[in-house]
Amino acid sequence: MTSAQEKYNEDLAEAIKEFRGSSDELASTIDKEETRIAELREKIAKLEYRRDTIDEDLLRRTQERNEYDKTIQETETAYKKILTASRTLIHVLQRESVSLAKKKGPMNPI
Repeated sequence: MTSAQEKYNEDLAEAIKEFRGSSDELASTIDKEETRIAELREKIAKLEYRRDTIDEDLLRRTQERNEYDKTIQETETAYKKILTASRTLIHVLQRESVSLAKKKGPMNPI
């Protein structure tokens, strides 16, 4: 073999060695990034589960609050009707009292 050919073989072997080193570094970096992606996916899954749980609780509590609001509204409406009926009853009783007093006439002391 000629010295030029030997030099060529050495250069080629060195280039292959450098490429293998670069490939190994990239493989290591890829492994680390894939591990990080797996960790992030796990965190995302946990956060999504937590979000879903909170969403369900929020929906349940919102429905519960709406029931309270409905009950309050119905109670207030009924209370207003009772007040109106009470006022009407008081008015009728006062009117009847006056009417009865007029029919009965003045009381004669004995």
